[in-house]
Amino acid sequence: MNFFAQGKELQAQGKLPEAVAAYRQAIDEDPESFKAWNNLGTTFAELNDPDQALACYQRALEIDAAQSLVHYNLARTLHQMGRGAEAFGHYAIAIDLNPQSFAAQFNFSLLLYETQEWKGAEASLRRTLELAPENPGIHQILGKLLFDRQRPGEALRCYERALELDGTNPEYAFHAGACLHLLGQLEQASGMFERSLELNPRSRTACEHLLNVLLEQGQKKKAVDVCERYLRDSPEDSVICHRLAAITKVNPPVRASDGYVQGTFDAFASNFDATLSRLQYRAPEHLATMAAQRLPAASGTLMVLDAGCGTGLCGVLFRKYAMRLSGLDLSGEMLRMAKERDVYDELLQGELTDHLRQCPAVYDLIIAADTLNYFGSLQGVFQAAAIALRADGRLLFTLEHDHGAAAEWLLLSHGRYCHSEAYLHKVLGDAGFFVDSSSIQTLRWESGQPVSGWIVSARRSLKAPERTIAASLKSPVSSGVVEAAVRAAEGEGE
Repeated sequence: MNFFAQGKELQAQGKLPEAVAAYRQAIDEDPESFKAWNNLGTTFAELNDPDQALACYQRALEIDAAQSLVHYNLARTLHQMGRGAEAFGHYAIAIDLNPQSFAAQFNFSLLLYETQEWKGAEASLRRTLELAPENPGIHQILGKLLFDRQRPGEALRCYERALELDGTNPEYAFHAGACLHLLGQLEQASGMFERSLELNPRSRTACEHLLNVLLEQGQKKKAVDVCERYLRDSPEDSVICHRLAAITKVNPPVRASDGYVQGTFDAFASNFDATLSRLQYRAPEHLATMAAQRLPAASGTLMVLDAGCGTGLCGVLFRKYAMRLSGLDLSGEMLRMAKERDVYDELLQGELTDHLRQCPAVYDLIIAADTLNYFGSLQGVFQAAAIALRADGRLLFTLEHDHGAAAEWLLLSHGRYCHSEAYLHKVLGDAGFFVDSSSIQTLRWESGQPVSGWIVSARRSLKAPERTIAASLKSPVSSGVVEAAVRAAEGEGE
């Protein structure tokens, strides 16, 4: 009986334990059969037993080290086990032994991509395309790499080619639209986002990107139509409901709902850092600069909360101040990304105001970078912050500048809020805070324009001066006046 052939047939039928037995009988007959050892390894891999799979591949290579397929199988198993450094060498050998191996070349590309070896990954993906030029998925992956490396023109060509090969895939149209948007080709971008939404009418991401482009073009009525059409199929979608309220200004919510924040940032998490890098996002750095001016030397003695921590951009900068650093966010995906940074002592999922109310006198410092932008009314969250801070504790935060808007707060068309200066003074004072430092800075760039915002340090102190001392937030010059007044009120030396 040909036990090897029997093992192959059983493996193909999904009868894996029986296939293992057949391959072992083949090995009993011929212990030097690298094919039997290799196939036994692939069967163990299908059985999710990578350790036994590795042992089989290694035995096969002892018999014949010139087998490209065995090197590839060994590399792929190591790769899946997270042992990338070991996988790297076996992928390279597999490719050297068989330059036409699509599987080895493709998986080698993925490993290089995952380890952020960008030049190597690009070269390997281009080699993969030489082997399979009609594979739209490879064009997409190369396009993503180029887009993330801020080469949107080259990325666009990849996505356009993917669309030529498969015009029914909404992802290809969406990514082509993202490239066109970044290149400033708004009409073509909106066309691609519309095409993506037609192919997948329930794609919230495509809908949001289409709204952004339409608003940049000043096509408010069309943006409203897009929202209403989307909501006919998905009426409970809190993200698009919020965007519709932001565009029409009809019954704007006093703060963004938990569903809006979770939905937006869960979808945003995987590309968050790369996107903010393209937007030249500087809010964490501005807060860190203010902290260096206002806080004691970084002694690691403070209880610190990073409110709306996202992926941890602030956590990295404020770790040195903290005896204990906590990160709080509504988005589980953001918290997962923050965990990879390994700077927090704890990561918590929850709504900010509720969390603060449950933590009386716990924190010395609360930082909130682009978090309060999702609150219209600030009264509740500032009062909760006063509860959570110890006496003389400090709240460092950013808010988008309203450029003289008369309303207390306003929900902007992009879904974030801005606030008037008078309102900000009032709610801080009512909550027992005074401003000891402030400035107006560029937080990021959007659509080629700077987005300016306040960088504010507010203290909760039993010796707080009159609210009028925290005079103006209009400029770094006025903050110097505020700081001098605060020092005089508190009797601090120069």
